[in-house]
Amino acid sequence: MTKKFAYTTLIIFSVFIYHTILAQEQLIPLRFNSLLFDTKAQTHTRSAISLPFLDDFSYEGLLPNPEWWINSGAFVNTTFPINPVSIGVATLDGLNGNGVPYDTLSFNFGSIGAADTLSSMPILMATLSSADSLYFSFFYQPGGIGDEPNSEAFNVSNYGVAFGDSLVLEYKDNLGLWHHIWAQDGAPMQSFQQVLVPIIDSAYFHDDF
Repeated sequence: MTKKFAYTTLIIFSVFIYHTILAQEQLIPLRFNSLLFDTKAQTHTRSAISLPFLDDFSYEGLLPNPEWWINSGAFVNTTFPINPVSIGVATLDGLNGNGVPYDTLSFNFGSIGAADTLSSMPILMATLSSADSLYFSFFYQPGGIGDEPNSEAFNVSNYGVAFGDSLVLEYKDNLGLWHHIWAQDGAPMQSFQQVLVPIIDSAYFHDDF
């Protein structure tokens, strides 16, 4: 009787622990990033940059280099990506530069609004033209080890709202107007994808691109 009781107790205990472990692991949206709580406003020491321009975010610090970028929310790190093409990445996580949501409705699927942006410093391009074969190139990965960005179709099906997450590229013309050039709807986690977008229109060849 003693042996039987001990064996039964062990099995019940094991099942209890097993279910407890499964219940602990959850993937939820980021509600804050404490690493950025005390972040100070960045100072720009130059007004424009020249080509060629390359940044692989492989440097210490939590924010993009202010010599090259005008940042609003991008978080430089080495922990979010899976098999990145360089040491670091800039993560667009839906939190502002101080690591908190942009507004109090950030986790309400009935709301929609602006999120992270990462703009280069103005690029000097007035002496160039489409004949120089210029491209804007970057790699991106949806999700990484974080929450996957939702597509519009997913949100319509699961939450009844007709919008999703998206990654958008815009160019600024010589009148100061921004133009939608490329976009990627939210998608499941995948390996890094390279994007090559040509710069052709003469309106983009100015010194405040």
